[in-house]
Amino acid sequence: MEDFSDGTNRIIIIITIFIYYLYLKYRQTQLLMLKHVQNVSCNPLEMIVGGIINPEQSNDAFSACMQYVTAENTNKSIQKSTQNYQSQVSQLVSDLSTNQSSANANASSQQEDLLNLVSQQATNANDLVNQQMQINQSIIAADTPIQGILEKLSGLSTTLVSIFKQLPKYDQD
Repeated sequence: MEDFSDGTNRIIIIITIFIYYLYLKYRQTQLLMLKHVQNVSCNPLEMIVGGIINPEQSNDAFSACMQYVTAENTNKSIQKSTQNYQSQVSQLVSDLSTNQSSANANASSQQEDLLNLVSQQATNANDLVNQQMQINQSIIAADTPIQGILEKLSGLSTTLVSIFKQLPKYDQD
């Protein structure tokens, strides 16, 4: 194979640089459209050529590009932190809700146990009152025969007293 001539080599180099330039312009346009950034030219070729022609403007373009990248990274970091914060808050809210539900269930269970205990005590008190009423009725029912017995004993004691009073009279006779 033969080597290319100088003219052919120059044309190949110029076409390659032109294609590379078009590719960089295409990427820059995509970046501008994607990120909606105006007035930021981060084309490395423009910065290199601009650095040769006007170093001050090149430095300004480079710092603008770095600010854009830094702002983008900061924005991503803020979004990530916000999502992390929101997920943690959601987790805390769900934990609090779960704890509140279990606390309510425990309180409800304790209230039911207390109500059962109070009900049992009330039932026991009612049973005690009923037993006392039965005892009172038994006493009242037994009171009449006792009263009769006491009346008979009273009559008998009166008779005995009168007999004992009359006994000395019989001894004298």
